[in-house]
Amino acid sequence: MGRQKLLLPLGDSTVIRFVAQAILQVVSPLIVVTGKAEVEISDSLKDLEDTLVISNPSWQSGMVSSAQAGISALLVRSPDCQGFFIHHADKPFVPPEVFAALSARAENMDAQGERPIALIASRNGKPGHPVYFPRSYIQAIMSLEGGERLRGVIEELGGTQVECGSDAVTEDMDNPGEYEALLAKYGMGAKRDR
Repeated sequence: MGRQKLLLPLGDSTVIRFVAQAILQVVSPLIVVTGKAEVEISDSLKDLEDTLVISNPSWQSGMVSSAQAGISALLVRSPDCQGFFIHHADKPFVPPEVFAALSARAENMDAQGERPIALIASRNGKPGHPVYFPRSYIQAIMSLEGGERLRGVIEELGGTQVECGSDAVTEDMDNPGEYEALLAKYGMGAKRDR
């Protein structure tokens, strides 16, 4: 991207704040794991309730270390949580309804006495994010080493795709062209520097 993509303008906000506000409509607490730009990201989120920003000093070793850092913080903040989401903040247009649908699916599985498994937001058969993980997956995730992927845990313990009816679950922004295309698609003009 050439600059910190989570701090790019999105409407009257930043990408990270826009994502956080959507998630907080359904889920709390929100643990935001940063690698770079921790101070700036924290500043962008400072007045959001039930939001904790933590730094992952090992962020260059891969996303698994960030997931592990987030889970550790979550267990301190909410030791009795029965599950959690992992979401990439560079998928900014995932609507709150996706998180609500996955939460409802997890609750329904529990009510039916089904074994809890990972629930993967998908669109037209293509997996995306967020992913809901039941508490029972924590030990397997925490035992992963550098270079391993969360996909291995899902393959070992089970997971299913949940059609969410939103293209946004598979759309991310890794370069300026993708960023501009998503802004145009969702009618969100960037607030430009003057």
